[in-house]
Amino acid sequence: MRTMRLIKILMLSITFLSFSQAQASFGEKVLDHVENFNFLFWNPYVASIRSGSISEPTGFEKHGVVEYPKVKVQGLKRPLKLRILLNSKTASRRLRNSRNDRLRVEHEIIPSPLFVFIPGLFGALNSVHNEMFQKTLVKKGFHVLVFPNPLSVDFLSSGPTQAPGNPIHDASMIYEGISRVAKMLNEQNYIKGDIHLAGVSHGAFMSSILAARDQMKVRPLISGDVTLIAPPFNLADGLKRLDIAIDDTKDEARGTSFGSAVMLGMKIKRAKVESDLDQDTREKAKMIVVQFGFKRKLKKSVYALRTFMGMTSIPSHKEDKKAFEKWSDELNFGKYMELHAPEVRRALTPQNSSLSYWMNRYRKKSNKQMRVLTAEDDFLNSPHDWDSFPSDQVIILPRGGHFGYRTDKWFARFMKLAF
Repeated sequence: MRTMRLIKILMLSITFLSFSQAQASFGEKVLDHVENFNFLFWNPYVASIRSGSISEPTGFEKHGVVEYPKVKVQGLKRPLKLRILLNSKTASRRLRNSRNDRLRVEHEIIPSPLFVFIPGLFGALNSVHNEMFQKTLVKKGFHVLVFPNPLSVDFLSSGPTQAPGNPIHDASMIYEGISRVAKMLNEQNYIKGDIHLAGVSHGAFMSSILAARDQMKVRPLISGDVTLIAPPFNLADGLKRLDIAIDDTKDEARGTSFGSAVMLGMKIKRAKVESDLDQDTREKAKMIVVQFGFKRKLKKSVYALRTFMGMTSIPSHKEDKKAFEKWSDELNFGKYMELHAPEVRRALTPQNSSLSYWMNRYRKKSNKQMRVLTAEDDFLNSPHDWDSFPSDQVIILPRGGHFGYRTDKWFARFMKLAF
């Protein structure tokens, strides 16, 4: 009840904003849609597991043209591979030859606004989150550019010269990549309208930094909306919370095989309401999210630095299995910074880690403001993190965990209304 009253208070306060302020927020249709939120999962970890569903069809060829441009970015040894879905008209023509008929698909690119999307921690180019955003937004008439997250293997394979995780350095590389792709598209007259930006989780935090720094330029690149979904409101604190959860669930994970974790995850994804799940499954949800989600992907990405950056401080799983297993068991975000990336820890200053700092910096220079969608029970944050944020910027859902509402019908409708 308290959280539903919070949403109503937020909506009432937005109703009395000036017209110019309302234009910068989510808009009345989105705010009305918040009242329809009826997510039936109360455990934030159960909810978060559901966000990883892979049931959505792709079928991008019906809506646009998928390209994989490669751009040179300072700080990377090799060109960075990106993914863009270009808004297009599609025509099919049947060609005849002596052997058989074959169908040729022809595309006419439609000049359109550009939408840039940055996925969460470890998010690769072809993740299900990216596909969902691209499919929805190209139907809305955007070109949609996706970056791999700086801590993804896709990004690391380009050979960074610095260990990933420094928010300022990583945001600078992403911004350079966006600028190069925008220039390429403009040279072909493909962009018509604004360039918009959105990110999820860690990608949302990266979006806040590069948007705020962009506004300091004489000619800012990001001229449209900046939308942050499930961001950590303090990056350093969010990573510490994950480390505590990793340590708390370490012993439980030792007795759980990867296959068992997958089966439990599938069971949770099939549930229609939380009451469909037994108590044991609900209690194991935290361990699955933390150990087989964040920890497993962290280990994969950090180990990739041995290959792509030559980090010999990371033990080889082939040459020294015992040392590798000890390293793997002890690894968390803090340990990564301590052993392999001390410069990242130094970069996570109170200012650099603060979402409110970047949002306020952006607002001072822009005639728009960043928009935030999050849940009150997101385990990366504390409920008190929201206290300093104006209500015209933030929608706080009463539950949903860390982006757990992604596969809910409510979020599909939100996407259509918000962008």
